[in-house]
Amino acid sequence: MTGLTLDLGHPVQANAYLTPAVARGFAPHYDTHDVFVIQLAGSKHWTVHPPTLEVESGLDEWTQHRDAVAAAATEPPAYDGILEPGDVLYLPRGWIHLAQAGAETSLHLTLGIHPYTERHVLDAVVAEALDRLRIHGSLPVGIDVADPGSLEQVVDSVRRSLTDSLTTVKVEAVARRMAARRDRDVRPAAVRPVAQVRAAGSQHGGAPVPVVLRTGAVPRVSASADGVSLVVDGRTLGFPVDHLAAVRAVTSGARISADQLPKLGDTEGRDLVRRLLLAGVVVPADS
Repeated sequence: MTGLTLDLGHPVQANAYLTPAVARGFAPHYDTHDVFVIQLAGSKHWTVHPPTLEVESGLDEWTQHRDAVAAAATEPPAYDGILEPGDVLYLPRGWIHLAQAGAETSLHLTLGIHPYTERHVLDAVVAEALDRLRIHGSLPVGIDVADPGSLEQVVDSVRRSLTDSLTTVKVEAVARRMAARRDRDVRPAAVRPVAQVRAAGSQHGGAPVPVVLRTGAVPRVSASADGVSLVVDGRTLGFPVDHLAAVRAVTSGARISADQLPKLGDTEGRDLVRRLLLAGVVVPADS
């Protein structure tokens, strides 16, 4: 899923559904994300209906609209067919669907694509603007915060402050917030623990095993007078200042070995690669 997530630019999750013969899955419902259905074994009959809600306005969970969904499911379907092994069905978010297994056990895989939207960007812009504001002064003593008249001047003031702050938000700051969201949403590819330990051990003697950045890892390297910081997968690793070029090289995504790291001696290079292997930042290039 990590590779697909990186290709699409949106988080992807996979679920497998094993359904007994002739059994029906969920009641008619829709998903709030796009779905690709991949039939693996047996067959399944799918009935698909257009959305009852405006998708672009944002979707609530279907359970909040049970009656509307149930009513839509009684209308003529947009698709009514059977998926056999190897068949794929695309269900855009909001499209109502119902599935029932055929005469034998059915197994299908769903790839759920959870798209980033303009609302996510808006959230990041507003959050950045709010963090820039300095409006934590107490309201007047005795104010009735439930009274619109009492709040009118305060609302006007904070509205102006927010508007002014929004105009100063830099796209770089928004990108950092979106990157943090992506880091929370996307996990790097799984590692092979035994291979990691063996590769780490090879750094002590003989020819060091070449490494490459772990698929899905998004490293951010920065330097200051106090040292080098490597932020990846929500963790921060620290290194001496003179390791900056080497840290950037080993996290660049290129295949590299300890003896190829710039500005480091053999021992320092091997220790750096070993540490990143044990931390799961890099993996053996040939694994």
